[in-house]
Amino acid sequence: MAVPTALVTGANGLLGAHLLKHLLSSGIAVRAMVRPQANLGLWQNLWPDGPKSWPFELFQGDFLDMFDLESALEGIDAVFHTAGMVSFYRKDHPAMMEVNARGTAGLVNALLAVQPKAWLCHVSSIAALGRSNKPEKINENRSWKKDPANTGYARSKYAAELEVWRGVEEGLNAVVVNPSVILGRVPDWNKNTGKLFTQVNQGLSFAPPGTSGFVDVLDVVAIMHALYEKRCTNQRFILNGENVSWMQILCTIAAEIGKPEPRKKAGKSLLSLLPYLHFLPGLPHISREMVSNSIQENKYSSEKITEYLNFRFTPVNQTIARVANAFLMDINTKN
Repeated sequence: MAVPTALVTGANGLLGAHLLKHLLSSGIAVRAMVRPQANLGLWQNLWPDGPKSWPFELFQGDFLDMFDLESALEGIDAVFHTAGMVSFYRKDHPAMMEVNARGTAGLVNALLAVQPKAWLCHVSSIAALGRSNKPEKINENRSWKKDPANTGYARSKYAAELEVWRGVEEGLNAVVVNPSVILGRVPDWNKNTGKLFTQVNQGLSFAPPGTSGFVDVLDVVAIMHALYEKRCTNQRFILNGENVSWMQILCTIAAEIGKPEPRKKAGKSLLSLLPYLHFLPGLPHISREMVSNSIQENKYSSEKITEYLNFRFTPVNQTIARVANAFLMDINTKN
């Protein structure tokens, strides 16, 4: 019997790289799709012996090019779509809609044309579920509502989901996962959730007042694989380990890397000024969307996936301890 082959898009990113390693350890052949000249730093950490030790097929191509997509899909049994663009700057809104929404539409079209029987796991985000100003936890039944406070990233991920559900209506076998904030070893500690560790390491005197969901990257990849094993289709699952305040997250990181904890929560009025003060020395460039996200009190329910797979998520403090160790190793090696 032939070994099943999976295509992982965005295979060099935080989620994609860890998914590669997990799938390979499970005996699945993997084709890793990355853009030409992509940052492969995380692969170097996971496979220190270099390209000769990579136990997967490398496919370099443009995700937005239909010809590249169709070539990447040849002989594929499953697709794990982790590729995407994340930004909370207004200038990047058109690019995110292009990559996240149009790119997903192209993938769905290519699958229906080339591999209509293949299974797709589309990685969306809790951002695609919108916001809630109520105390109850957001679950999979929440409907998207237009809101000026929705970020450009959220709108692009919601539009991408619509393309997947359209594909399901046309016969595609697909499942959608909505991870919360993913914590794990990253290819660049100055981007995405890696910034949390870098900023605490550089000194952070205050923390935003909001709450969000957080999940271990190893839990996310394990769940994606389990859904593949079940060939689960036409379902959506929130993947969230814990709902935790930003203050608690930053204080836990500080304790693990041996840096001072943030001393106080920043008020909403102070945070609202930061996007206009980026010219001051020592202040990071913080956008209005970043501020809006950081003051939200959103909580998410993972009850559906917990019951479906009888899955137990890793406690956030354990995740941060592991990731902090990787962060210290990486920055010491770089220095």
